[in-house]
Amino acid sequence: GIILYEMLTGKLPFEGDNPIAVAMKQVEEIAISPSVINPKIPQGLEEIVLKAMAKNRNNRYYSTLEMLQDLQRFVQNPAIVFGYNQTAFHLDTKSEAQKFIDGEDNLQDKKPTNKKQGTKSRSKTKHEVEKSGRRRLSFLSVLFGVTCAFVLGTLIFVGYMFNKHKPFEVVAEVDMPSLIGQNYEDVKNNEEYEGFTFEEVEQEYSLTQPAGHIYGQYPTAGKRVKEGTTIKIKVSKGSQTVKLTDFVGDESSLVVSQIQGLGLIAEQTLMTHESIKEGVVISTDPPANETVAVGSTVMVYVSVGSGKEKTVVPNVTSQDIDTARAMITEAGLNVGKIIPRPSEYGEGLVLNQEPNYPAPIDIGGTVDLYVSSEEPLDSDVKTAKVMALMPVHIKENVHLVVKQDGVIFIDEQVLPEDKRVVSVNVPGEYGSSTIVIYINDKIYASYDINFDGPEPVIKQTVDNIEGFTP
Repeated sequence: GIILYEMLTGKLPFEGDNPIAVAMKQVEEIAISPSVINPKIPQGLEEIVLKAMAKNRNNRYYSTLEMLQDLQRFVQNPAIVFGYNQTAFHLDTKSEAQKFIDGEDNLQDKKPTNKKQGTKSRSKTKHEVEKSGRRRLSFLSVLFGVTCAFVLGTLIFVGYMFNKHKPFEVVAEVDMPSLIGQNYEDVKNNEEYEGFTFEEVEQEYSLTQPAGHIYGQYPTAGKRVKEGTTIKIKVSKGSQTVKLTDFVGDESSLVVSQIQGLGLIAEQTLMTHESIKEGVVISTDPPANETVAVGSTVMVYVSVGSGKEKTVVPNVTSQDIDTARAMITEAGLNVGKIIPRPSEYGEGLVLNQEPNYPAPIDIGGTVDLYVSSEEPLDSDVKTAKVMALMPVHIKENVHLVVKQDGVIFIDEQVLPEDKRVVSVNVPGEYGSSTIVIYINDKIYASYDINFDGPEPVIKQTVDNIEGFTP
C-alpha cells in the first residue's frame, strides 16, 4: 500500500527526521488521503490504497491475491467504486503494536450484570492492567535497547573511519625523492625513506639499469607529497642479450636486415679494401660470438672496393673467345680463368662471365670466362641454379637487381607478370657464394650456396616473396 501511495502522490505517507520518528508516525497518525494530494486519483484506486494501508489488519486485504483481484477489476473499469467503508479503516486507528504499548490488548470493556459478577470483573481487569503495564515497560525497554545498540554501532563505525583516514589531521608534506638508478632492496632498507611505503608494480628488461635497480617510479621525483605516501616502483630485470653470428663476407644489406631482426641497431661505416668486393662486410664491432644487449648498436664495416678507379664490365657473353679477350683488354681489364663447359654451340663461345655485365669493377681487375667445349671435359667447377618467382600481383614495372657476393650482374626494369621467374646460374669450385635479389631497392630473397660438396647446396636465408610490397 505504501508503495502504491508513493507512486500515486510522489510522497511517502509518513515522513520524519529519522527512522524512529517515521515509525512513531506510522503508529500514531493517519496518512493523508491520496486524492487530497492528487485530485486526479480515481476513487476506486484510492480505496485499494487505503484498504492496503489500514492500521487494523482485519480491515486490510487478507492476501495479495485478493488485492490483485481488485486491481484487475479497476484496470477493466477505472470508474469502479468498491464501496469500502473508509471510515472503518480509521475507526481503529491504533496498530497492534500501539495497542500493546498502551496496554489495550485483550481488554474487554464489559459492564457487570450484578454486584458479585462486577466485583470479579473489576478484580480481573485490574490484574490484566498491571500485567499489560509490565509488558508495555518490557517492550519499551527492548525498543530502547535496540535504539541504543544502533547508535553505539554507528558511533563505533564513525570512530573507526576517522581513526583510519584522519580527515582532520594535518599531515606534513615532503619532496618526493629520486629513486631511479638505486637498488630496490637498498631503498627499502634505507632509513632515509622510512616515511614512505613501496609497491613493486612491474619488472621488465632495461637498457639503462642493471638487474634489481629502479628504472621508474610514481609519483615522480620533485613532487610535493604527504608523508606515508605509497611509491609505485618499476624494477629492472637487467638487459636482454643476444649472441652475434659471423657476418664477415656477407652482403651488407642482408647483414643489416639480420642485425635489426635481433633487436639491435646497425650502423654502417664504408671502408676501402684491396681484396673484399664492394658491398661486402669486412668486420663488425662487437665481433662474432660476442653477447650484446638488445637495443645496443653494432657497427658494420662495409667494403667500397679497393678505392681505385672503376669501369663497367663489358658484356662478352655469346662472343667467341678472341673477341671477348679483346673487349676485356680494351676496357682496361684482364682475362682471368677460362673455364670450359660442354655445349652444343661448338668450341670457343663465351657462355657466361664473372662478374656479369654491367657490374662495376676496378680498372685492372679480372674477368673469368665460361667457354663452350665440343667434348665433355672433367672440371671441378659446379653450377648452382637459383630460381625465384616474381611478385606477379604487382601490375607495374619494378627495378630488379641481382647481386652475387655484392657484385651486380642483373640490373633491369621488368614487369613481374611478363618475367615470371628470376633464374640465375652461379658457377663455383669451392667455398660459398651469396645471391641477393632486390626489387625497388628492397630485399626480395637471398640464398647461400655452398660448393664444397660433390653438388652445390642452396639454402634460402631471406624469403619475402609471399605478399611482397615494394
